[in-house]
Amino acid sequence: YHEGKYFRELKEKFLNIDKREILRFAIPYEISIPKSTILKIIDRKEDFEKIGLHLVPILEESKVKIFSIPYYLSGVDLGEFLEEFADGFEIRKIEKFLANICCRTVIRTGDRLEIWDIMKILEDFDPNQKCPHGRTAVIKLDIEELERKFGRC
Repeated sequence: YHEGKYFRELKEKFLNIDKREILRFAIPYEISIPKSTILKIIDRKEDFEKIGLHLVPILEESKVKIFSIPYYLSGVDLGEFLEEFADGFEIRKIEKFLANICCRTVIRTGDRLEIWDIMKILEDFDPNQKCPHGRTAVIKLDIEELERKFGRC
């Protein structure tokens, strides 16, 4: 899955949460975080709920109970996420956070792919795309370079 495409999809989901993509916990997930962060979360509770993160801060216990998260946050350190965004959802912080998710979850060298996965990637591919960090997704090789790489010169 190409980073640039995944990044754009995640950003769209982050900014326009679809209620069907909410992961609800049967048992609330508890996180211990500093009281100073909890105070900020209390002030921004509505902002967290807008992205699909339903939580209850418990100031006396320095904990936050999390009842649901946007599906794309599964696998993310929620304590780190809360601390990162306790001051607000600035677009630069959102983009940096999502870019890091993309880097950790896309296809890597050596990953085994089924033929239909390869076909879908090629179908969706845009040679002008770059990863969210600005790295190019395409390199151009002339025929001599390609032959040299495969030992056919």
